[in-house]
Amino acid sequence: MKVKKRISFYDNVVDLNKEIIRENARMTPEECWNAFIKLRRLYYGLTTPPEKLRKQITISKTAWT
Repeated sequence: MKVKKRISFYDNVVDLNKEIIRENARMTPEECWNAFIKLRRLYYGLTTPPEKLRKQITISKTAWT
C-alpha cells in the first residue's frame, strides 16, 4: 500500500523528534531493513563504498617474556 508523502511544519525540534519516533515504531522489521538498505545505497551513491578490509589475527610473543 502506497502512502502519500505529506509536508509537516513543526514549531520546535522536540515535536519533530517525537513524530519520527512514532513513525519508526509503526514500521515492521522488514520495512526497517528495507529502509536501511535504501539509505545505505543512497549513501554509497554519494560517497565511495568502503574497501574490503583483510581480516587477520597476528599472534606473537610478548616483549616481557
